[in-house]
Amino acid sequence: MNRAFVKVTTAIALAACRATTDANTDPSVTPALPALGVALSATATGASALGDSVRLVIRNTSGATRYLSRCGTGPLILVGMFIDGAWTEGVQNFACTSPATAAPVQLASGDSLIIPWAYLSPGSYRFDAFTSASIDLAEEARTTSNSVVAR
Repeated sequence: MNRAFVKVTTAIALAACRATTDANTDPSVTPALPALGVALSATATGASALGDSVRLVIRNTSGATRYLSRCGTGPLILVGMFIDGAWTEGVQNFACTSPATAAPVQLASGDSLIIPWAYLSPGSYRFDAFTSASIDLAEEARTTSNSVVAR
């Protein structure tokens, strides 16, 4: 086998392992944590006058309808920030308007909700939503997004 090929392949493999190791040891980089078959993902989509914008996607991968706690016309989303080496608990950083209905947000099996999010100051963020298998929201579970960085 060509020695140059082996050296390049080895260098690429070591770089990939190093990047994976760095991401796995950086506590501000976190994967999504689905709950009850509901996954919440966050993707930084660009900068605006108000700050970076983020696209949140809540996807129901379970085989049944799931119910999300409501805040105004959509699901309740809490925001956590990585500060001084630790994640803050998710906080509601906006006022919920009175919903037209007090019922939870329903998310059918296979369906997704897309929620644009903006006005983040620089830092690492992750988002939480609460889901239940029952319409009365008994035994809610927290689904947490992957972390994103706002610059």
